[in-house]
Amino acid sequence: MMVSNALLHLVLIASSLARASAWSKDVRAALDRSRHRADRYGEGLVPHAHRDLWPAETWTENSMPRDRTAYARVCYYVVEVEAWAAEGGLQPEGIDPELCTHLNLGWAVITENLTLEWSGVPPENTVEVLRRIYSLRRENPDLKILLTVGGGGGEFGFPRAAASTENRNAFAGNAARFLLNYGLDGLDLDWEFPAWFHPYEERRNFSLLVQALHRELKAPPYSLLLSVAVAASKTVVDQAYEVAPLSKYVDHVNLMSYGFNAYHWYTPYAAHNAPLYARSVEHAYFATLNTDWAAQYWNHLGMPRSKIFVGIPTYGHTYKLLFEEHHVPGSAVVDSGSGNGSIPYFDVCSLLNASGSHREWDREARVPYAYSGREWISYDDLESIQLK
Repeated sequence: MMVSNALLHLVLIASSLARASAWSKDVRAALDRSRHRADRYGEGLVPHAHRDLWPAETWTENSMPRDRTAYARVCYYVVEVEAWAAEGGLQPEGIDPELCTHLNLGWAVITENLTLEWSGVPPENTVEVLRRIYSLRRENPDLKILLTVGGGGGEFGFPRAAASTENRNAFAGNAARFLLNYGLDGLDLDWEFPAWFHPYEERRNFSLLVQALHRELKAPPYSLLLSVAVAASKTVVDQAYEVAPLSKYVDHVNLMSYGFNAYHWYTPYAAHNAPLYARSVEHAYFATLNTDWAAQYWNHLGMPRSKIFVGIPTYGHTYKLLFEEHHVPGSAVVDSGSGNGSIPYFDVCSLLNASGSHREWDREARVPYAYSGREWISYDDLESIQLK
């Protein structure tokens, strides 16, 4: 099995798409030249409490794209009003409505009362903010808009919500009501990560939480979508997930096949953020740090290929080289580069267009990298995205 046979998941964070509308259209056109048969999700019309958010004629079935040979493309969009106003911030009106088949809105958190609460959006602005986002459905009625709970860097209430049957059922019911109230098409769980440096029972509890949510979100007459953002690292996967129940109860998993490498004091060398394949010098554990291996491992554990959405980062990882003249992958580095090791895509473009910069292609990993002076950047571009 090749990774290119899996469905595609794009990680598009607010700052990443700014000033890149032409790039997004090129990506969409290129991806649409590759075809893959996509499974259909459950059907059903979803009634919405906030019916004033968009015209009734935009309500559509919860399904995969009408062109069933097309790729599904999940895009993450951070809903933070302050970030939108910052330099390079991506406003909802700047999103290409045809780029994504699914738009995951981040973030929401789980409260002490086991309800959902928006993070980054003042309560008094919620309806207006969502109205602007939902306007994308005017041009793309098939667009599915989901809510992502969690995110990196915290637990966001997951351990308590998953801890008991009572809590799981309460949260599932509250989540379903929240989605219906705001006219959302589904829920995406981003718990990083169950049982990871925490009690091992979280692994089982997470499976039971997903089962409870599936039961609630799929209850007639509704058929809301349920997805999970999952780790790509074998070490985390083996500790955090029971793949069999996940494969049964989720519509798809969003494989976080990025962040395989970054600067740390114990890894003082330049390496790709999201390589497609391992390089010939990488063996044992290091040979698992790539998109191909991660996607195949999830499939090996029982997740159907049609439910594996392969993650592609739209940002750059940066390093500071020890020696300017040594710039191939694996070269010694002394620190993170610009942006404390991570930069938005428009900054990647700026560096590529700057005088003295060089773009290279890794024929083994099948991804590009660039360098300018002692700055070294790992990123994805049109060529690597087509291959993935």
